[in-house]
Amino acid sequence: MSSASQFLPDEPPPDLTSTQWADDYNQVKTLGAVNSAVRTAEQTEIGLFWTEQTSKQYARAFRALAAGRALNTSDTAHLFAMLWTAVADSFIGCMNAKYHFSFWRPVTAIQNGDLDGNSATVPDPSWMPLGITPNHPEYPAAHGCVTGAVSKT
Repeated sequence: MSSASQFLPDEPPPDLTSTQWADDYNQVKTLGAVNSAVRTAEQTEIGLFWTEQTSKQYARAFRALAAGRALNTSDTAHLFAMLWTAVADSFIGCMNAKYHFSFWRPVTAIQNGDLDGNSATVPDPSWMPLGITPNHPEYPAAHGCVTGAVSKT
């Protein structure tokens, strides 16, 4: 890694006046609400799974990988060094991109849907998401950044 900006996504988040934005907004508004009446139990389980802090998920997965392959201490240390370096670099790049684009999170967007210039996004000032929302910009998704880096390591 030579700079955090080398990992900026090729495309920005969708334009707020686009149909894509309105479609995504309305899907999240319907399925992502804490009190969604249309989300299935399986979708709720998946949504809650992805609210866990990523490093906790990967720490368990990395340990299971090392144990499952019966790696010795030296090989385990080498594997962990490669994986955690990939995690750190991807997270640095991802956070740089998040603040570069400064794209609002669903909880802010949906509560303020009348501010995006899109008539297809109706605000709901009382809308709350299924999971707790981190206090950093939305785009790109950190889980995706980290998972992409780890899967290439």
